Parts: sequence; structure tokens; C-alpha cells
Amino acid sequence: MRVQVPCWPATLVTVICSLVTLSAHVTPPRVLMTEREALERLFPGRDQAQARQLRLTRAVRQQIHKQFAWKAEPKYRVFPVGDASGSAGALFVLVDYTLHGPVRTAVAIDEQGRVKGAHVLEVQEEPYVWIKPVIDEDFAKPFVGRDCPATSKAAASAGPTGGRMTQFYRSVLVNQLCHAAVLHRLVMRGGDSVTK
Repeated sequence: MRVQVPCWPATLVTVICSLVTLSAHVTPPRVLMTEREALERLFPGRDQAQARQLRLTRAVRQQIHKQFAWKAEPKYRVFPVGDASGSAGALFVLVDYTLHGPVRTAVAIDEQGRVKGAHVLEVQEEPYVWIKPVIDEDFAKPFVGRDCPATSKAAASAGPTGGRMTQFYRSVLVNQLCHAAVLHRLVMRGGDSVTK
């Protein structure tokens, strides 16, 4: 009877080749704008706002998932921007992880919880060619002045132009507008359920 002995060196070589192949797909990031530059553009004159880290409680994350069908991350960066009356808008930094790497976006929400504007901060080099047309068309413009429900309903029909990947990244960016509005509603208006 013949006993087959596993060939560990061949298995190890296969694993290493697989890892090299996977890492070859990841491209370097392309930084389009810093958080500070986005803050200056979206909230002119309020560029001294300081970043805070939001930590969403498990209960809030479950509420978001149930109410908006979105799995929120436990932590976010936010720049609260107040005025003399005590009202506050905020700049939220959101990251979505796609097959082609993360997409970092800064989304401004006004004191009423409506979208004020957005800028893509960073994206991997490879998907940049798909995202650039969406950036050039100012993807946030049709949603300025709207809150999350209006944004999410409109997202399905937003920007019918572009190839499949451009449309995919358009939907990622438009969803980030809604996610920022949801976070503003919970953080700025109902902050008791969110740790800061």
C-alpha cells in the first residue's frame, strides 16, 4: 500500500503565488483632496473646526441597519461646524470598501440635516477612471438641500450615463450622502445614543 505524503513546499509556493497575485490587484491610492481642504470648500470660513471621532453604540448600529438597511461602521471622523445660534452642521468622512479598494469621501450636512455638498478625498488608482466622470458631473449637486429619505429614493435613478463600473461607483458615492445625513440625525440631534 502506497502512502501519499503531503508536499508542503509546493503548497507553500502556491500560497505565496496567490498572495502575490492578490496584492498585484491593489493599486496605490490617489489623494484628490485633504479633509481640511474639503472643510474649507464646503464650510467656507469655518475651517478651524476640529475633527472628532464618533463611536456608534451597538444599539444605534442595529437601529441604522433596521431602519435604513445599512451596516454602519462603529467609528467615524466628523468635523462639527457650529454657528452663533448653536445650530450645527458637520463634515463627515466616510469610507466604503469596494473590490477595487476604499473610497474616502467628505460629505457636508447642514444644520437642518440636509446635504450641503461632498468631495471624494481618496480612491485607488485603478477605479479612478470610473469615478472621475462621477466627480466631474458633481455627483452631490442633484441632492443638495435634501435629507436622507429624499436622497435614497432619488439614488436609484441618479445618473443613468456611464459604464457599469461608473454607475456602481456613482451609487456608492450617492449612498454616502445618505449615510452622512443619517449620522447627522443621530449625532447632532439624538446624540444621547452615540458615544463621542
